Amino acid sequence: MQKETSPYTCHVFVCTNNRHGERKSCADGGGNAALKDYLKEQVEKRGWKGRVRVSSGAAWGSAERGPTS
Repeated sequence: MQKETSPYTCHVFVCTNNRHGERKSCADGGGNAALKDYLKEQVEKRGWKGRVRVSSGAAWGSAERGPTS
């Protein structure tokens, strides 16, 4: 098996999962989409594009306990 390497030094995932009020989710309050956009802007501004990637993530099942880092 050939090991593939990532071109990125860092890959940041921001959960933007929205359960539309059925259960607590990371999209409650609308802040996570804005956070993802802000992080992408900062990556661009600092010249890190191509080395740092910011992506949306799916649910990790921990929204009820608050932010995860």
